[in-house]
Amino acid sequence: MDPRRAIATGLNVEHVSPAELYDVLNAASSQDLSQIQASSKRLKEMLEMFGTYDAFYEIIAQRSLPLAVRQQAIIQFKNAALAHWKSRKILNEEHRVRIRNRCLTLLDEEDETIAQCNRFIVGKIARYDFPSNWGNLINDILSAINTHLQKRYVAAIDDPQDGKDALVLRRSFQLLNGLLKELASAKMFDRVNTMANIVNFLYPVLYEMYSQLATNISPNTVALQTIQSPRIHVDVLLSHLVYKCLVKMTLWLWNRLDKVSKEELAVNQGRIQELFQVSIVQVKALTALRTDLVIGLIQANLNTDPQAQRFIDLFTRHIRVFGKFFRRLQQLSSVRFVALPMCSDLILYYWSQVVEATTGKAPNLVSDSNQAVYPVRYLVQGMVLFKESLTQWTPTRRDGTLNENSLSEEFIRNAVELLVTRFMPLNPTDLESWVADPEEWVNVEDKENDLWEYEIRVILQKEALYCALGRCAARLKDVIPFNEWLEHTLSIEVQNPNPKFPIIKRRIAWLIGKWVSDASATPNNPKLWEILVHLLKDRGPGTDYVVRLTTVVAIKECLDTLEFETPFFEPHLPMVVSELIGMMGEADTFESKRRIDHTLNVVIEQVGQLVS
Repeated sequence: MDPRRAIATGLNVEHVSPAELYDVLNAASSQDLSQIQASSKRLKEMLEMFGTYDAFYEIIAQRSLPLAVRQQAIIQFKNAALAHWKSRKILNEEHRVRIRNRCLTLLDEEDETIAQCNRFIVGKIARYDFPSNWGNLINDILSAINTHLQKRYVAAIDDPQDGKDALVLRRSFQLLNGLLKELASAKMFDRVNTMANIVNFLYPVLYEMYSQLATNISPNTVALQTIQSPRIHVDVLLSHLVYKCLVKMTLWLWNRLDKVSKEELAVNQGRIQELFQVSIVQVKALTALRTDLVIGLIQANLNTDPQAQRFIDLFTRHIRVFGKFFRRLQQLSSVRFVALPMCSDLILYYWSQVVEATTGKAPNLVSDSNQAVYPVRYLVQGMVLFKESLTQWTPTRRDGTLNENSLSEEFIRNAVELLVTRFMPLNPTDLESWVADPEEWVNVEDKENDLWEYEIRVILQKEALYCALGRCAARLKDVIPFNEWLEHTLSIEVQNPNPKFPIIKRRIAWLIGKWVSDASATPNNPKLWEILVHLLKDRGPGTDYVVRLTTVVAIKECLDTLEFETPFFEPHLPMVVSELIGMMGEADTFESKRRIDHTLNVVIEQVGQLVS
């Protein structure tokens, strides 16, 4: 093909051929490797041509073209165009206008890949062009929303096109959500002012929409008989999407309360408190409704129905967004969070859910699943909110004055008992994993940051108690006589040949490592080393590989401290080195070998002069 040339900003730039671009995209979408390789090379060249990105969106906007070609076009645009958006070499203002307009023609796009890429692209372009060159963007999205809300809810027509109305509404709210996410992250002064103007305009509009949409989710409309209805599913989804937009705007306001004028402060605080209090009322009502639905589905043997599961999954995720909102407010400013109206009521409500889920018949209904009566992640949200708010209920404030809102001793005792007896112990699945793959069990168990954020466990009370004592070492070191405990209790328990005792022995090794590494106990205690070396070398009944591998880590933690003194460890050095080398040969996984090797290196670093 003879290349055509176009003059742009004084440079000779090859002008793209839309027909060739289509052929190249078509080849890139084929299953033929040679075509894919050739088209990839040519496509890279065409990305530098004048008009390529405009031609991409022309292809994307044509629904009659093959889906694979349209997907390839929008992915290429997403990956390459945005870095060149301001380039006059390959784009002119007419191209940009056409691209922006075509973005909004995809509000009824059925393909999820194209819709997701389009959302991303709109957000990035808006960061450059809104409001100066794309001032109608938000109004155009709202216009589409209002038109289809009117058809769906106000006219209340049983329209066979309801699916299209729902699709446009879903895409429009998703587009707004992505737009707010992108613009809220901007730090430049003019961009911050732009976001402030958006919030002032959009917040009251979306709040009114949410207030109306939320009325469609109640025991009168959402029941066992209706949850399989696509219309009910869409009602919840739309409410979910609008609420997410409100949350993004509210969090943006919350993060800037100390950066605005007194007049703005009053308005912003009012909006924050408004959504916060409405959210508390909503999360209580929705949680009660969801609990009744899930229990009802179980009782009616409908909990395996795909449509019912799909609805419960969405409903659960919607409820969890409320918890994320509360948690983010708390993370950004815990002091302001506890001062919000109804905050104490919210925290104690979440804690009541934790108590309800772990007493009576409920424990069997707790699991890490959106289909559970009490999903683990919902309960964890409540526990984290409770934990991070405890400082507001301390008996004495930081200034030394008494706190009239302090929690009673009975409440604290009950809370601790609940945590230790219900949440910390191992469950049957843990024990099965221990037996099936002990090395992997230790590796997973040791990843505390991942595990304790999202898992709640339910058995053995002593193991759970030792777990609690290990995690609270820094706070208990002045209360528990650790050395006496080692001498008179733990040293006896590690000798127990009971076949169920590996669980306790493993926790003892872990606990010792915890206390020493947290500087709550000294490593210079002969009894401590007697216990650890016994656990490391013992091959008799009442122990196993998990105990020994956990002990390897504990030994490393006791050695790798500033307080460590060689004489207390020296008598055990030959045995420890011998056992570590032996275990290195026994280990099957890279992670286990790495742990053993790490401990061996620490031994050499600390007492290398004694190793022969």
